[in-house]
Amino acid sequence: MNLNLRHLLSLKLAVLSLAVFGFSPSAVAQERPKERIGVVAFENNSQVSDSAFSRGLVDILSYELLKSKKYELVEQAQMNKVIEQVAQGMAGITDDVAAEMGKIAGVDYVVMGKVLEVSEEARETSTSLLSNALSKNSSRNTASSLTRKTSVLINIKMLDVKNGKIAFIEQAEGVESSTVSSWDPVRDRYVNTALYSKLTREAIARVVRKMGIGTEATVVQVKDNMAMIDMGSNDGVIKGQRYMVIREDDPIVHPITGETVAVEETVIAYIVIETVAASTSTGKIANVQKEKVVNDRGKKKNERLEIVPGMSVRQIDETEGRSMWEKMTKK
Repeated sequence: MNLNLRHLLSLKLAVLSLAVFGFSPSAVAQERPKERIGVVAFENNSQVSDSAFSRGLVDILSYELLKSKKYELVEQAQMNKVIEQVAQGMAGITDDVAAEMGKIAGVDYVVMGKVLEVSEEARETSTSLLSNALSKNSSRNTASSLTRKTSVLINIKMLDVKNGKIAFIEQAEGVESSTVSSWDPVRDRYVNTALYSKLTREAIARVVRKMGIGTEATVVQVKDNMAMIDMGSNDGVIKGQRYMVIREDDPIVHPITGETVAVEETVIAYIVIETVAASTSTGKIANVQKEKVVNDRGKKKNERLEIVPGMSVRQIDETEGRSMWEKMTKK
């Protein structure tokens, strides 16, 4: 049997298998290549000069980036070699230098972070106590306690190595409050490395989650009120993430050059992810929009917009998505 005939038979068998057993997007979905990312630095610019706290900052950021599964993280040992080679003797790393490091390391993006401030403060709170409860002359007294607030403010930015421009920048704060009987800002001032690291990790985790905002995928299957997209756990998708379904409308044409500069978009619905596989995810379709259409009799009526395979979806901000979901559930 010649190769062409064998190839034709194989193709027919494959088509027959799809017809008999059904098409499964998750079975044929191909894993997308992830963009490579490297951590250049995480400086401690706060008033807390604790070496143990400062040393762990890069590790915390690297761990959260790795856990997100959104990028291919270059090993820190490899990045450290590049840092030593390029930034030796430098007081700090500028954006231009960081982008140059990224080119040498062969990454698409480099990430830099800073601890901007570590603060401790206490405020007095009053608590009403009932004394002499068993006596006839009971009286209500007020006792005071202190609420101690510890916060860590960080800043993280991601540079596009190709052009050296900032692709993403965000600030976040980790905060924890506790009740104490007394606190003196001088006497009780101490370095709590474990707490600072914990709050830093929480702040970094929130920033890393936002790095995926704007990530686009494609609807590959629609069934009843559920939709499947072509991204899964390999792409950092997790249960509860929210995506808006986008319909592309008319192109926007430049008035002089005649070139298409953009395409009008309409958000027609939202998808809230419920189940996640390796390369696909499935979510509930919610808040489907309506638009006015003219029927054969010339009358206008509102019709639900239809979600079909091939439409784009775009991840939305965690806070925006949560407020949207709360509005939908109240209806």
